Amino acid sequence: MTVVFTFATGVCLWVLQKAWAWVSGRRSPDLLSRVFYIWGVLLENEPTGPPATINGKMLVGWWLVGCLVLATAYRSSLVAHLSVQSKNKPINTLADILNQKGWSWGARLMKGTTFLYFNQSTDPVLVKIHQKYEIYNNIQDAAKRVLAGRFSYIAYKTDILNEIAPLYVDKYGNTPLYFSTTEYNLFGGNAWGFRQGAPIIGQIRKMKQRMIEAGLIDYWLQDLYHAENKHIRETLGKNITVHIKIEDKQVLGMDHLQSAFYLWLLGCTAAFLALLVEKFAHCQVNLRPSQQ
Repeated sequence: MTVVFTFATGVCLWVLQKAWAWVSGRRSPDLLSRVFYIWGVLLENEPTGPPATINGKMLVGWWLVGCLVLATAYRSSLVAHLSVQSKNKPINTLADILNQKGWSWGARLMKGTTFLYFNQSTDPVLVKIHQKYEIYNNIQDAAKRVLAGRFSYIAYKTDILNEIAPLYVDKYGNTPLYFSTTEYNLFGGNAWGFRQGAPIIGQIRKMKQRMIEAGLIDYWLQDLYHAENKHIRETLGKNITVHIKIEDKQVLGMDHLQSAFYLWLLGCTAAFLALLVEKFAHCQVNLRPSQQ
């Protein structure tokens, strides 16, 4: 897209200057020089000064703004790719757990709805997860095992928010743990019981549906989790210090910049060949009059 817009802008500049030259009776520049001029502006090395015409200056001015955006985006992206260390792909699904080599996982002893969800499933992923999971009824021991590495813990969302988050997440949201973004619905829960034919069932259904659609239940649960976490911290009597393990930054070497150096070498080779062709053609032109 950048190449297309560069060529199109050069053509537009050539058309504008050619029209101005036709009106004023001056000599018009050639197309190739205008394209190379626009390309030089993009590379921050324009070969000559700005155009003499007003319309050419306006076009080049707006092209400078576009080049500023492109150059800034390119530099920032290049710096980000070369300075930020690579990260492992996060585990967000149960299938991601099985795709890891030498990985293990655990959960509390599955029973009730959870046991039926895994045991009666025909999904091979759920079947394998259920067959090889380790039992960790103490969620604190499971969290320590997760921090040791190469282990995932499968738990209810409420257990994670009530038992793990208060102890391993500080007030700024920093945590050494990674919480997956995928949630699995077990199609179980609580129910309200009414006598058969109760006249208030319809109204309660409507109000519950309205609260669900309006998101009030989510806000209510967030307030409950926040209050419970605050209560746990006050009960412990001290602030929870989260120790985040940061891997040593890897020094960039030649293997990280192979593609850039290969492209640079290819460009230098092409430029050298073009110089040889140009030099040879120039020598042939200079030799023709002497031979005659």
